[in-house]
Formats: sequence, structure tokens, C-alpha cells
Amino acid sequence: HARIYQAAGAPRLQSIIAGVQDAAMLYVAHSLAVAPDRIKDGNKEHRALIEALRKRDGDKAAAILADHLDATFQTIAANHAEAQPAKS
Repeated sequence: HARIYQAAGAPRLQSIIAGVQDAAMLYVAHSLAVAPDRIKDGNKEHRALIEALRKRDGDKAAAILADHLDATFQTIAANHAEAQPAKS
């Protein structure tokens, strides 16, 4: 992730993204532990993103990244909801 952000040449954006990633890392790690298929899917998304970047296809890269982030968020949200104690 960091290498892609560095390549963008936007240090302020890189700093903001790093902060968000640090805050989310515990949730991501937990979600990946309980949804191991997401790791394979995420790796495929990473490869597709790198390919789009190599081809300098910004629109495709943006779409792949948006889908990747959405899928990651959905996995985190689903696993977080399942981990919540039942309300009485």
C-alpha cells in the first residue's frame, strides 16, 4: 500500500492514509482471521490494481481500488457485527 501512495507524490495524502490504516489495522487483522477467503480475493485485487497502474489506466485503477476498499469494509462490518454481544 505505502509504495502506491508514495508513487502518487502527495506526502500529505500519504500521511492521512497511513493514519487511517493504523487506526483500522486491528479490525482488518481480525476480519482476515475469520474470513480467510478475503485474503485471496484481496491479493487478486492488489494484482489487478498494480496492472492498471502499470498500464497508466487511472480510471480502471480508481475503480479497482474503490471496489477493494468497499469489499474490505464490508468484511470488517460483517465480522464486527457478528462479534457484538447480544442486546438484552
